[in-house]
Amino acid sequence: MKPQMNTDKHGLMNKSICVYLCSSVVALIALAIALPAPAQQIIISEAMTADSYVRGQTRSRRSSVRNRGFIRGRVVSNEGQPLANARIIVRAVGSQPGPSSNISSDEMGEFLVDDLAPAIYVVGAIVPGYIDANNPSNEPRFYHRLGDTVTITLTRGGIITGAVTSVDGIPVVAVGVRALQVRDVDGRPLRIPRGFRNAETDDRGVYRIYGLPPGSYVVIASGSAFANNSLSAYAEDVPTYYPSATRDTATEVSVHAGQELTGIDIRYRGERGQAVSGTVSGAVSTGSRSGSVNISLINAATSATEATTFISAQDTNRSFAFYGVPDGDYEVFAQSFSATEGGAVSPARAISVKGSDVTGLNLTLAPLGSVAGRVLLDQQADPLLKAACKGRRATLLEENLLTALRDLKPEGARPRRTFSRRSWVIAPDQRGEFHLQAVEPGRYLFDANALGETFYIRSIAIASGDKNAPQADISANGLTVKSGEKITGLTITLAEGGARIEGRIVGNAAGLPPALRVILVPAERENKDKLLRYGEVAAQSDGAFKFANIAPGRYYLLAKRVAEPAMAGEPFRPLVWDAETRVGIRMEAEQSSAVIELKPCQKLADYSLRYNAPSKGSGARKPI
Repeated sequence: MKPQMNTDKHGLMNKSICVYLCSSVVALIALAIALPAPAQQIIISEAMTADSYVRGQTRSRRSSVRNRGFIRGRVVSNEGQPLANARIIVRAVGSQPGPSSNISSDEMGEFLVDDLAPAIYVVGAIVPGYIDANNPSNEPRFYHRLGDTVTITLTRGGIITGAVTSVDGIPVVAVGVRALQVRDVDGRPLRIPRGFRNAETDDRGVYRIYGLPPGSYVVIASGSAFANNSLSAYAEDVPTYYPSATRDTATEVSVHAGQELTGIDIRYRGERGQAVSGTVSGAVSTGSRSGSVNISLINAATSATEATTFISAQDTNRSFAFYGVPDGDYEVFAQSFSATEGGAVSPARAISVKGSDVTGLNLTLAPLGSVAGRVLLDQQADPLLKAACKGRRATLLEENLLTALRDLKPEGARPRRTFSRRSWVIAPDQRGEFHLQAVEPGRYLFDANALGETFYIRSIAIASGDKNAPQADISANGLTVKSGEKITGLTITLAEGGARIEGRIVGNAAGLPPALRVILVPAERENKDKLLRYGEVAAQSDGAFKFANIAPGRYYLLAKRVAEPAMAGEPFRPLVWDAETRVGIRMEAEQSSAVIELKPCQKLADYSLRYNAPSKGSGARKPI
């Protein structure tokens, strides 16, 4: 179902590049594998109508290979004005990072990229100072295939400017300043604070940070914060938060799109911090990106990345150190990744800094797992099925996208390792084969992310140890991956006939409560334990919802209120993933819902789903 980072006496300072969680150009080419994106933003496009006309294109080399094609589009401001010379990024999902295109939008904001092989693509644009205010994390929301026409709408980001001075009023020159977003535009705290763009003060002590998404920020001045070199005169100082505070007493500033916020002046405290140091052990893959291992220092109270340092994978010493660390609770972990060998991650070490250095840490890298398999298409010669799906867009195997979702159960008290991934993209090649690398231990379930409109997931199975035994169905309980385990023989079978539902929840005169989910429940008793037949999406604020790639059959639809997430960015975890909860949902659906029968390739539009709020004192159907 488709639910919608001065040498001192230790000799280590030159290795410590204390980079707060911020953007980098490297992140641009990682967009297609759905990593968090940078502050100089790649703006993910929204789909336009198929008959949109594009004039005067700026284009890549022409298509010369059969079955290759193009994607075209336009970059505009939120006022609808064309944006010329925007750098266009087009990347096949699941592809390895490589050279980016040299395509730019023309004077009309238009572009065309051709000679593209069949695949699922993300399309983005870079314009300095502009953002997508509706998608600050820049994670792909829209996927495209060959022949699509897209539009990319940008708005000017916010700006924070001010001066950094010493306690005596003297300008602090060449100190790093960072804006860390701690709340979204609606005031909800972020589960993981986001760092956007870094600045350095000039000879007047003045800084300027631009391209900020709307929200609330804390502004930090720190000598070892960012990055470009570790020879800062302030490298051992603890961070000073606006106006002249620690993190606990920092004043938040509110940023709006296109607004310049002036006078955010910081009185630099210049207090010496502590050091956190140790070594990294364990196997490091020879194919590690840039031949390095990165070590991160995470604030246990806020989940913010305080600093990151890098060491060479070929360095036999493998020692690391952070400087200027304020008192507090933290966790430290190391990771290295390889495009060919998967990489390794250490368990997080919880530490407490209290007035003295923390030394002698040992972070042991453990190998990550991998999953290899195939996506198959069960094509049927049924003339009735062919007739029902006639006119729908045909897609090749490599033009389909699935996702393996790690089951992150509700977390308890922090700290937690914030770089931990939740999802892995399954992007099959033209033979249907796929290979997931750097897979963390855990339970995985599978989702139709961007399947062709006529497909649905029929089954998911894995080869057993006995080659003569049939494959084991894992669609109900998912796939469990152990540390370093290399799993092969996973088979995901697609079938034709996928249906679609689009509708809206309607309530009483009082309106709809927040945090509503719509759950699709199979009505046939024989399908009650088949998790692939269930679907679950979060309704929009106006009650709108949609499901795609649904297996034909009979279903209930249930609108159910859940507890509002305490923080923005909390992972969406379907209620139906828990077997016991699923039983209760099914019973509720049977009692309160009418049955919907979906035919192959049917599109059910404008469906009205009534939400009946529980009566007072009933104790039933409380948010869960």
